[in-house]
Amino acid sequence: MKTTVDVIAEKIVDFHQEESSKISHDEIEERFRAEEFKIKQVETDLKKEGLESSKQDREGRKGYANKLFIFLVLFISCVLIIVFLVGCEKIPFKLDNSILIALLTTTIANIISIFVFVVKYLFRTI
Repeated sequence: MKTTVDVIAEKIVDFHQEESSKISHDEIEERFRAEEFKIKQVETDLKKEGLESSKQDREGRKGYANKLFIFLVLFISCVLIIVFLVGCEKIPFKLDNSILIALLTTTIANIISIFVFVVKYLFRTI
């Protein structure tokens, strides 16, 4: 005697056999290829987005590097003007030697540290 579960299971099996006989092997392959194409299209879109992001990062880095270079040029120019004014006898601009040494030392330290920071930022490794 068949139970209700057995009857339902037989009906499900019969239904799946009917459905699988309706779908041909070519249709299954076509659906599979369509799904593969969608997956590859999504992967391609993700790669394109990553490439655009990398381009934008490079452009931003170039902009910051140029601005930092201009800042450093202006900073060094100001320090050189101060050193020139201290060394010029005709202009009454005097600084103590210890102040001048501190100015030059901190300037060199700032330039080196900013340079190292920028190089690490521009040429970072992943």
